[in-house]
Amino acid sequence: MRISRIAITNHRRVADFDLDLRGHAALVGPNAVGKSTVLRLIDCLLGATWGRLAATLDVEQLSDIAARMTVEVRLEDLSADDVAHFADKVQVGVGADVGRIWLNAQLHASVSVVDPEKLDISRSFIKPMVDDAAISREDLRLIGWTFLPASRSPDRDLGTGASGAIRSLLQAVSLNDPESTAMEDALKQFDDALTSSPSLAVLRSEFAAELSALFPEPVGKDDVSISLPSASAAEPLNDVSVHLQRDGAKVPLSDQSDGLRSLALVAVQLLARRSARILAIDGTRDSPSSAGSGNSRSASRLRPRTTPRRHVLSGRTRSVRSERCDRTHVRGCEAAPGYCVRW
Repeated sequence: MRISRIAITNHRRVADFDLDLRGHAALVGPNAVGKSTVLRLIDCLLGATWGRLAATLDVEQLSDIAARMTVEVRLEDLSADDVAHFADKVQVGVGADVGRIWLNAQLHASVSVVDPEKLDISRSFIKPMVDDAAISREDLRLIGWTFLPASRSPDRDLGTGASGAIRSLLQAVSLNDPESTAMEDALKQFDDALTSSPSLAVLRSEFAAELSALFPEPVGKDDVSISLPSASAAEPLNDVSVHLQRDGAKVPLSDQSDGLRSLALVAVQLLARRSARILAIDGTRDSPSSAGSGNSRSASRLRPRTTPRRHVLSGRTRSVRSERCDRTHVRGCEAAPGYCVRW
């Protein structure tokens, strides 16, 4: 699966555009022209949770508050499993487009009629003559969009945070039934051990007593529980971290030296390129992800809002290594070999 078209309208930081893409793409340009904004908007459509959507989008981002903002993406090169899953949402080409199958996904954001300071946001698959179908969590999982923002750091990406690269890699692991059962049994055994521990029971009692002194209603020992933050039978890897054996001791990647953490972050990003179906990397020329192979292809340049709203196709471009400006990459990981098509 890959992104073959991106269209954005009515966003304050980005000029309205509608652009077809090839197998790989890179946004290239000076700071503050909207490269990262484009990727964040695509992330809002294809990857963000509803909580992150609310934190990312606000009324101030609309160019015209009387109109809705739209982010639309076309997804092509669907596998047989994709077509089966999205059977009632795919579009099949006819005439000049015969043989093509694609999905159109769209995000709408408009000022709420209930609270003018908030946005009403919807995400759906769109298809002519058919009612829009809301995009589900399972749909997003199958699309496999992965976004590595420019603000990422070894501490965050190598730790156990929900937005870290390590967490994304672990969530992409498909456990078989025996593995899932073994981990579910181990989690239950550990949870039972936490509950039956006399030492922890004392702590729970003391904590309940302090809460009872402060709360309007009494709190008992059994009202307080101690457990893993987010691991469950459905998601047994949620609280797992990756360690590296150093000098006979297992040390979490996030606790390694600065140099090793930086190298580990590069390794994680390389793994993410293989596990993600569509990978977006937002990085500067100084970041590990900025180095390219030089296999450039034809490109388009995304103009800033202060220039005419047009898109220019150029011929072969210089090596990615020769660009002295920030880079933002979008990669459809199932596309043909090569580094990127550059904007």
